[in-house]
Amino acid sequence: MNSVQVSVIVPVFNVKKYLPECLDSILSQTYSNFELILIDDGSTDGSGEVCDEYALKDSRIVVIHKENSGVADVRNLGISRAKGEHICFVDSDDIVNPTYIQVLYETAIKEGAGIVMCNYILFKDGETIPSDIVAKQNAKIVITEKEMEDEAFSAENTVKLVIPINKIYKKSLVDKIKYPSGKIHEDAYVYHRLLHEAKQAILIPDVLYYYRKRADSITNSSFTVKELDDSMGAVIDRIDFYKELGNQRLFDIAVDGYLYFLWRNIEQMKKEGIDDYQELIKPYIRMLRDKIKYLKISKYYPVKKLIKMYYIAYLKKNF
Repeated sequence: MNSVQVSVIVPVFNVKKYLPECLDSILSQTYSNFELILIDDGSTDGSGEVCDEYALKDSRIVVIHKENSGVADVRNLGISRAKGEHICFVDSDDIVNPTYIQVLYETAIKEGAGIVMCNYILFKDGETIPSDIVAKQNAKIVITEKEMEDEAFSAENTVKLVIPINKIYKKSLVDKIKYPSGKIHEDAYVYHRLLHEAKQAILIPDVLYYYRKRADSITNSSFTVKELDDSMGAVIDRIDFYKELGNQRLFDIAVDGYLYFLWRNIEQMKKEGIDDYQELIKPYIRMLRDKIKYLKISKYYPVKKLIKMYYIAYLKKNF
């Protein structure tokens, strides 16, 4: 084997039921010059033993066992141990297409892109992945911060940009970024920084990643105050980042995103019968007041929109 070109990092925590299917899909890739870093984050269900068993069968596998500290620390550790010039993240309960690495890697090399992302599908636990999945009939998209300044584009593609698992990155890029420890949806804190560092990302139409939707996953768990704090904290980080860069348009979009996530959290708290949600959101209303001071009227941000924002921040009583 030549020097490793791609490092595939898989965080592992109590996924014994799904892990073999995930690992088999990675090991059967059409591109073979990769290392597979399995990081057992203190599993108690035998997932760590499954990792060790696979490592005995394939020399490309590196297994790291550690005390549980969360997926952000696992990602950071994997990046620090990776030998490849490019990095992929795969969640340990998901499945990848046999051409996943090859298509992403070859596109990254051809385009000279720091980030290449593919399309993905969701499938429910227990469902069979369709065998006739084909690429969407559209051309690749080159994404820069200029494209993100288009509000419709940003809204349509945010999830594809944020999630780390449908992408290949240059290692020199992710070496500069640390995932924040202990955060829910830690990827939302870093994607805008990664895109800024990369200068451009390529979105290809191929559906190469299959995301398993589990009933017990974080995205399906009950609402917590930490969910409120971390989701709003990620948007605040984005707002402050673009303000520091002096990018008024992306700052405006990030402030609008703040309001969207605030509404979403309020609706979730109402749905789950959290009676004191009005008290819980007060600090975030105060933060909104602080951020909207820096909004500026433009063709993208008309005065009516600005007035509406001030109304919500200062006059609206019933949320």
